[in-house]
Amino acid sequence: GDAGEAGDAWFSAMLMFACLVVKLCLYVYCRLVARKEASEIVRALADDHRNDIVTNSLVIGTMAVAAWAERQGHQGVFFDKLDPAVSTLLSLWIMYGWITNALDQVKALSDRRGGGGG
Repeated sequence: GDAGEAGDAWFSAMLMFACLVVKLCLYVYCRLVARKEASEIVRALADDHRNDIVTNSLVIGTMAVAAWAERQGHQGVFFDKLDPAVSTLLSLWIMYGWITNALDQVKALSDRRGGGGG
């Protein structure tokens, strides 16, 4: 019934929060290693963890707003469109990050190749 669904929602939210904490720790660790070792690979991993932090935070926030709205008895088109709107924004943000990262890598590779010419 409703109690089981509420328990499932609470468990899901706590699991997402635990993932958020782990990703935050991994992000901080990767940033420290990337600075110390000047590693582009570890920097890319840190960026991936940052993306996960942002997406998980928005998912948790969206879940909280939806749960609050449901408890308050709010309904309507806005709440029906909330999940697809947040998903679209997340997708655009991730695509932007991928494109930016790809362009940085192309530039880094081009600079390396151009430096040994002659």
